[in-house]
Amino acid sequence: MLPSWNPTPTRQAILDFLAAVTEPDSPDYAPLEARLAVFDNDGTLWVEKPYLVHFYALVARYREMLRHQPLRLTRRAARALLTNDTSDADSIFQRSELAELLGDMAGVPFSGMTDDEFAAWMRAWIEQWRHPRFGVSLAGLVYRPMVELIALLHSLDFTVVIATADEAAFVRLFSAELFGVPPLRVLGSSFAPRPLAAGAALDPLRLLRGHHPDFFHHGEDKPRCVEREMGRRPLLAAGNSDGDLPLLRWTAEGPALGETPRALPLVVRHTDAAREYAYDRGARRLRREALIRRWTVVDMAVDWSQMF
Repeated sequence: MLPSWNPTPTRQAILDFLAAVTEPDSPDYAPLEARLAVFDNDGTLWVEKPYLVHFYALVARYREMLRHQPLRLTRRAARALLTNDTSDADSIFQRSELAELLGDMAGVPFSGMTDDEFAAWMRAWIEQWRHPRFGVSLAGLVYRPMVELIALLHSLDFTVVIATADEAAFVRLFSAELFGVPPLRVLGSSFAPRPLAAGAALDPLRLLRGHHPDFFHHGEDKPRCVEREMGRRPLLAAGNSDGDLPLLRWTAEGPALGETPRALPLVVRHTDAAREYAYDRGARRLRREALIRRWTVVDMAVDWSQMF
């Protein structure tokens, strides 16, 4: 089990937890309906540096639009997307101004498309895109040890959910192929759709993508969304940034009435500059709380024998 994990205490902690909640004679045995695992995506399941994968798609789409129409962007957002100086784009991510990014940048370029048109554009783009450092496609950026963990969870009858601050519609295009997680099990940010004009009227049954944020799936909203959509607290939750802290806190808090007392908050720490990236920025509160509460921390450099 978990062949890309080194035989470290972290791997053993994961296996011990799974044995405790799945072996029928265990005092921490969890019935099938209680077996829920929730994973963040960017930085937890695939590489998020130097920028989110979705960000590169936005840049490509905006540059394509420039040839045909003016852009509805603030000056700051346009500079972040369209200049060779990436410092402003970096500040948006590092200062966690994701709500601004979502509303001002991410919604506009695909507004007015149908869901099928959005999917077709994204799939065509991802086929030719390569990571600027590693020169690989999206599939080459997926963390193999996390895919193995998801597969193990599925074999133990866990329901696995991806909870991302990124747009759910984007991640759903690739979740089944890359992670074995069905699109309906991806929870994320979204934009309010708008009805298609049919002559002089609006057809409420035919919807186009809008550009106004409908739901921003980040921070405190992650556990709220999981509770709303799944109806219970996860037994296992994994994340890598301060935006995942509320989800991991909620997971660790259990048990609610009728829930098993055993839970595993799992923190993914980026420590391998040679094989991936080494950084803690944007995860310092998570690291501090993980240390205080003795949560299980995945050290990429130590715990993973194979990265991708």
